[in-house]
Amino acid sequence: MVKFRPKTGYTRYWEHRLFRRDPEIMFEGKIHETHVHSVSAYAARRGLEIGRADVLINHFGYDGDQSRKHPRNLPLLLDSIAVNPERPYFWYHLAETYAALGQSGEALQAGLRGLTVAGGSASDKEAADVNLLAQVVARLQIDSGIDPSPVIDPALRRFPGDYAMMFLKARWFVVHGRPKEAVALLDHLLSIDPTMLPPALMAFDEQIFGVFARELKAAALVKLGDIAGAATLIRQPAEESSKRIS
Repeated sequence: MVKFRPKTGYTRYWEHRLFRRDPEIMFEGKIHETHVHSVSAYAARRGLEIGRADVLINHFGYDGDQSRKHPRNLPLLLDSIAVNPERPYFWYHLAETYAALGQSGEALQAGLRGLTVAGGSASDKEAADVNLLAQVVARLQIDSGIDPSPVIDPALRRFPGDYAMMFLKARWFVVHGRPKEAVALLDHLLSIDPTMLPPALMAFDEQIFGVFARELKAAALVKLGDIAGAATLIRQPAEESSKRIS
């Protein structure tokens, strides 16, 4: 596993990327092809361990406009889910794809369905992928005025360090008239320097620790009647657009 940055402006997470060149190790699937199961089986047969390397990889495939990929990805994801419905990352990407295509109803339906059938594996990585799926569902529910707590709370119990879910919880509190609770969560996010976060099982948009958290906190302060405090937050200079690569 290596320290992997999935997109410019995101924190790093642990990702399987280096493996032996051996015909017994093969990729599986039509989309999001994975070698993890093959590598794990290879290691188990030989009594080997999968380690973590101090290697940094930056991935740029998700930078820029992704719209041209969505029509291509949709049938591939549906076919992949038909074959392997327990893989949560398929459901996550399916929900995101529907949402990107403007089909929010289908996106929410797919997300909720995925939460009921995916993630049966005991692997930490797939548990993290369930949280990614839960993030999409929670975001769609908030946009639709649906209480996301039944999705958010289990996700935070599963991964207390899921900062993206913490941000979504704060967003729901602002929308739902609980601004004081939102401020507490946002202050925690604002106290974190994302460039100093060690790699985890998930990557996070660095803006949830900065400009996004400040803007949401300003909205919460407005609801609390603290217009001056909100104005101070809005006037703060934005973070540098170019993130430090470390």
